[in-house]
Amino acid sequence: AKRHAVSWRDFSLADAERAQLAFVEQMAILPDETHRKASPALALALLRLMTSRGARLALTTTVLKPFVNEAALPFLALVGARRVGE
Repeated sequence: AKRHAVSWRDFSLADAERAQLAFVEQMAILPDETHRKASPALALALLRLMTSRGARLALTTTVLKPFVNEAALPFLALVGARRVGE
């Protein structure tokens, strides 16, 4: 499992695994204007669905290789996300 290869920062993996946890590996949206405008609403709907089903913690990943994908960072900041590992 890749989670053991992560360098965690001020975060307890053991505690997270015992919590009501939701995980999104990656979410991609087509890059055209119509889909790009809908992506924040889609991401928010997914977050609401996870919390409505009892998730107390949500983890996600962003791509670092072969390129750094920073597209999700503004949304993650908006919902109060913080980096907990690399």
